[in-house]
Amino acid sequence: MLCLYESFGGGFSPPAVKTLHRHAKQARVHDRTSYTSRVRKNFVSHHAQRISIAVVKGEGDSVKAAADRLKAEQVIRDSLNHPGA
Repeated sequence: MLCLYESFGGGFSPPAVKTLHRHAKQARVHDRTSYTSRVRKNFVSHHAQRISIAVVKGEGDSVKAAADRLKAEQVIRDSLNHPGA
């Protein structure tokens, strides 16, 4: 299953919630999800949590990449403005 998640205000959009519930209904027959917590969560809460974690991690990776790029650009600017320093 491919899930495209995009939100500007935080939280799941109504179509995303509807899709997640539809998949939960389909999974009632054959749910082969490997639940990692000691307490078995239901399909929706488990996958909503996993999607949210992936979004936050992806945003963190993007911020780090942007910071690394800006730092590299600053090093280049500094070396051009102060040669031999």
